[in-house]
Amino acid sequence: EQRLCYLNIIATRSMRFLSLIFIFIISNQIVFSQDLPGGVKPEEIDPAEGKQGSRTFQMSNRTYFHLGANAVNMNNLWALEVGAGAGFMLSKYFAVGINYNYLFTHTIKVTNEPSAHINMNNFGLEGKFFALNTRKIKIPIHTYFAFAFSQKLAGNQIGGTPGGNVEWSFFLEPGISVDYNFMSDMWLSLGGNYRYHFGFDAYGMESEDLSGIVVSLKYKYYIY
Repeated sequence: EQRLCYLNIIATRSMRFLSLIFIFIISNQIVFSQDLPGGVKPEEIDPAEGKQGSRTFQMSNRTYFHLGANAVNMNNLWALEVGAGAGFMLSKYFAVGINYNYLFTHTIKVTNEPSAHINMNNFGLEGKFFALNTRKIKIPIHTYFAFAFSQKLAGNQIGGTPGGNVEWSFFLEPGISVDYNFMSDMWLSLGGNYRYHFGFDAYGMESEDLSGIVVSLKYKYYIY
């Protein structure tokens, strides 16, 4: 019975992550369906020449989507977050976006109850300033403001079941990343952030215990 419970929890978490990937792929297919033959976007056609002209690097009025994973250090332990987000370029140098992440692993232990762990998800807004923005490389400096909701899990990090009240808190997460254009409008992003947690006082822990380094890896797709 315990083994079946274990497998059921793993399957449920995996399905949640696969659902994010499915939605992301579908959105890409919808976008690509708007391209002209040959994968050429209407914006890349020079009306004066009536043919494909030199591609103008226009970063304003563009939308982007991302899937990502974060290695988060909380309470002196590392955990894995997975999530998705979308954003909008206000200009070549500024962007705003929304993110949602959930704790894929429950490795964060409750201080006053070593056998219990924490499940913590977050959502919020992100602002970006691009210190460098070229065709191949971007260097955004960003700050993520998020609300986090957590709940204690009785038992180990895999087979635990939620128990107790949901605890709300928030955090600021400034950081910097390097984005590399590896194919068309597809980018890989590697970033380093620091999470400053506020308003948390539960399970024998305080905000300082949940503050720490975050290393992120994201796949991004920009659309016109």
